[in-house]
Amino acid sequence: TEDLLRRIEVDLVNYIPKPNYSIILGGSNDLGWNIEIKKIFENIKVLHKISRDNDILSIGATIPPIRSEMSMIDYNKEKIKLNEILKEYFRDQRIPYADLNYGMSDNNGNLKKEYAYPDGLHFTVEGYRQMANIILQDAIKQIIESKYIQL
Repeated sequence: TEDLLRRIEVDLVNYIPKPNYSIILGGSNDLGWNIEIKKIFENIKVLHKISRDNDILSIGATIPPIRSEMSMIDYNKEKIKLNEILKEYFRDQRIPYADLNYGMSDNNGNLKKEYAYPDGLHFTVEGYRQMANIILQDAIKQIIESKYIQL
């Protein structure tokens, strides 16, 4: 998330044409590098604040699974904690979000095999399609309904 913070001015704030939305997904590498979840969470909050302060609607996301989580007990435990903190933050701040972890996990909590390259970390084309579908169903649908559908 430190890299995202360093790049946000160029990659988002000063981007032309100015985007209306930003999808903020980060923390996987931080967890792998044993950065404390408190620090990761603070960085993610800052990213959302910068987006909002620049009139760009931010969309949140939980940290998706990886294939080797069963052999990375600490990583998985911290990811579960951080994802719960993120979901609570998104709800409290009324930030639309996509639960990528839930939508891409198999029954053991690992990234579904068809979504992962052999390294277990990176997504296949099908994995990116699934990510897009989850973002559409969880977050974009929520944005559309809140803007255009009278309840």
